[in-house]
Amino acid sequence: MIEDAGSTHLGEARLHGLSSGVAPLVAYAVLYGSFAVGATKSPGPPNLGFLLFSTIVGALVAIYLVYSFSGLTSDWRRLFGLVVIGGAVDVAGNFLPGYLRTVGVAGRVLTPALIGLANLGLLTVAVGCGGLLAKGLRQASYLFLAALVSAIADTYSVFAGPTKHLVETEAVYYLTYQWGLISRGGIVPTIGVGDFVFLTLYFVGVRKQGWDDRKTLAAMALSFILGFLALLLRKQGLPALPFMAAGLLAAHARDAHLPPQEWRRIIGLALLFAALMTLIVLKRVFL
Repeated sequence: MIEDAGSTHLGEARLHGLSSGVAPLVAYAVLYGSFAVGATKSPGPPNLGFLLFSTIVGALVAIYLVYSFSGLTSDWRRLFGLVVIGGAVDVAGNFLPGYLRTVGVAGRVLTPALIGLANLGLLTVAVGCGGLLAKGLRQASYLFLAALVSAIADTYSVFAGPTKHLVETEAVYYLTYQWGLISRGGIVPTIGVGDFVFLTLYFVGVRKQGWDDRKTLAAMALSFILGFLALLLRKQGLPALPFMAAGLLAAHARDAHLPPQEWRRIIGLALLFAALMTLIVLKRVFL
């Protein structure tokens, strides 16, 4: 009887999680469609205010989707299944529009819908990967170390590593969340899948520690807004993970109650990793 009651409670919890996830999906469909149409109706010239507004809305919708669905399962087989299924949807949603553009009006209607579906596939992959990575977060210090190390790695990748070259290839569409930017003239890549993987990692890690994940949600939303503002000022690609790491630390550093020696250890390991990345960059430049 105890096992049956526990199974019933777990089933009800999952059903509640799924039902509460319907609203974010509906909001995503409405907003994605609205901005996709708005972007095609406003081909230019580019307006920085409209671009910033469009990008922020798209990011906030994606963040809330990840927040809503990142806690539905912790079973590694289901998480792996999310990666496989989401990957297939992402590939199909980005691959098929190339053929549909040749079939006239139907293709122009279906192409944005398929890209919107590809976005959901990409976020599903991120939720699965982030959930799998989060299984190694046995202590609060691991979460903060992961945030700092990933921020350093992302900075290297954007300015001197794979991301710098990836954005110039067709593969960027398969690995990014795409959104209609008003005054830009279409649906364009905005946020990389890696950012959503670590977003999932943060949400799951915070919940494992018993902290308030609403603080994490607010911190991540603010981090993306500040990141896009900085991008607008700089007008060149910027890594998102440093902003996200700063937001995570600002929201939860006090919740961890880590002793000073643990913080010194975390910062020391992060600095060691930064030194290693610097050596790699210097080797590529001078050798």
